[in-house]
Amino acid sequence: MAGQNLRWLSRATALLLNSLQDDGFPRLLRRLLLTQLPFSNMIVTIYPQQNKPICLHAWLPNTRLHNHYQKHYLTHTYQLDPFYQICTQPFKTGAYFLKDVAPDRFFRSEYYLSYYRGSTMVDELCLISELNDGSAIHMSIGRDSSLGRFNKIERHFLADIEIILCSLLSQNGNHQISLSQAVEQPHEAAEALDIRLQKYSASLPNLTPLTPREAQVTAMVLKGHSSLSAGLVLGIATETVKIHRKKVYKKLQVGTQAELFARLSHLLVGEQ
Repeated sequence: MAGQNLRWLSRATALLLNSLQDDGFPRLLRRLLLTQLPFSNMIVTIYPQQNKPICLHAWLPNTRLHNHYQKHYLTHTYQLDPFYQICTQPFKTGAYFLKDVAPDRFFRSEYYLSYYRGSTMVDELCLISELNDGSAIHMSIGRDSSLGRFNKIERHFLADIEIILCSLLSQNGNHQISLSQAVEQPHEAAEALDIRLQKYSASLPNLTPLTPREAQVTAMVLKGHSSLSAGLVLGIATETVKIHRKKVYKKLQVGTQAELFARLSHLLVGEQ
């Protein structure tokens, strides 16, 4: 790390350590990072085990992204987020770039197109760290087309500071979830997407309900997996996935992935 960056890191770490138990910690972190690294938006979210996300900080100047995050992401569509998927299984604390962790068809998925369309987002980095109770804290910084993708120098800078930032984030996150307010305001447990899909299909008249495997395949498709990728995750053959997809499309009376997303989108935004 260059001398100038090292001096910045020393000063920033001292300031952040003094603010660990302050609600303004994420805001201070954002302001400090912006002096070294330009970005267009930043969110800090806690993913409790079996519960819906808790927003600690949301700086989203883009109206479309802000509305989606507040109205939809925090209720249901977070389950389609590749970064959330990382947090649902054992993970390594550190930095992740969206393009490195997204499913193979994610950037053509209806979720991606619906969430990012009009926002001009072109790159996103996430820092993830585990909390004492097994929850995960997630800080995401994104860039729109006016800034372009993170370049090699910026990626190296982030790699140099990721462990320190993750440690500070987890300490602040542990403090936040220990506050009495968090205990007094429990969050509703989030039902798995495939279970909701099964229940929804069973509630429709004159329609054969989805089987558990068909619901799993449907959830994978909505998250941006191809048949090959879904098969690898579920431990079944690609051709078997294709058969399940064909049956799902027939049962739900849709012909394309876009129609599938439109048919099931109400399950992702918390509507009844």
